[in-house]
Amino acid sequence: MGFLLEILLMSEAFVYLWRNAKTNKYYIGSHRGTIDDGYTHSSKHLPDFPRYSRVIPKHYSRRILAYGTESEMWALEDKLQLNRKVKCWDRYYNVHVSNNGRKPPPIKWLYECFELDADTGTLVWKMRPLHHFTSPQYQKRHHTVHAGTEVGNISSQGYRVVCVTWEGTRLQWSQHRIVWAMHYGQWPTKALDHIDGNKTNNVITNLREVTDKENSKNRRISKNNTSGHMGVFLDKRSNKWRAEIRVSGISIGLGTHANIEDAIAARQAAEVEYGFHENHGRTH
Repeated sequence: MGFLLEILLMSEAFVYLWRNAKTNKYYIGSHRGTIDDGYTHSSKHLPDFPRYSRVIPKHYSRRILAYGTESEMWALEDKLQLNRKVKCWDRYYNVHVSNNGRKPPPIKWLYECFELDADTGTLVWKMRPLHHFTSPQYQKRHHTVHAGTEVGNISSQGYRVVCVTWEGTRLQWSQHRIVWAMHYGQWPTKALDHIDGNKTNNVITNLREVTDKENSKNRRISKNNTSGHMGVFLDKRSNKWRAEIRVSGISIGLGTHANIEDAIAARQAAEVEYGFHENHGRTH
């Protein structure tokens, strides 16, 4: 149990399930962070349990369903929600299923919607054509309210997102993926990494297409870290500094050291050896 808890604390993200014992209903969510960072949920639809509240009502209980990289957990969350929508959606507080796995809009359609400035990563609403709307009245309203204004808002995960109706369904799309698609003329086939760690910085040169494995090698340091360096911690039993690195889900020991400087050096050498990004372990 102690080893499992250590893995959970080191994971990048997790999928959780809240149960309301009074109504016997559930809520599925995912969160980038650790299981003990105080996060609860971001939904507006749980009765008697305000979003982001750190006070957990007695009739609510949480289960951790899985843990892993952020992109893995988002995909799993969507898969679980879609499965429950088919089988027993009335037992869940979730009211939306995201666009993960859906066919994205054509690049031409994006250009009919947005004006892209790839150097700043911003999108601006255009005067969209009539075939985007169900009536001239809705088109006129869009032109009056939105045309010429910057697109997007910040999601609960901290990314800029765009809400737009495509094929009759209003969905939320990650803005950095739209920026990439419009700039390169094709949708990314892998995860996109914000190189500097700033989730809202969608400048095209700050985005790179990566696998989940590669993405896990450019993470910021956990807020629960006590040494100031990722993969370095004090072994209280020996009063010495231990270093380790996690590669492909396997924890690799890098020795026990009398001083923290040697432990940090061992960790940094391992990051180079295993191809970690130079920004890995950043504090922001």
